[in-house]
Amino acid sequence: MLTEIQINEMLEAAKPSIINGFKEEISKNITWEIREKAAAVIQKEVEAWVKENVIPEVLKGLTERKEGFIGLGVEFGQQAVQLISQSMTDTLKKKLESSWERKKIFTAMMD
Repeated sequence: MLTEIQINEMLEAAKPSIINGFKEEISKNITWEIREKAAAVIQKEVEAWVKENVIPEVLKGLTERKEGFIGLGVEFGQQAVQLISQSMTDTLKKKLESSWERKKIFTAMMD
């Protein structure tokens, strides 16, 4: 069993190591907090800059080309309808052709 003197000697010997451990942990925590706060400030500033400088320019460009976008939308819509109609027509033709063939096979089997 350890005596009180031995325990005190061990604590005294470990003091520098304990203090250095606390200092290191505090330093890591402070560094982490500084990084987090810096990132938050930077993100806030970047968002403000983008809102002030980039978004207005993008909106201006979109507004200037609005008629062209609308025209493209109409044109793409018409093309989509034509493509869908053609695809449905082709599919129905194939199904009708194969239904005739199935009918012929079924009729031949029944005779």
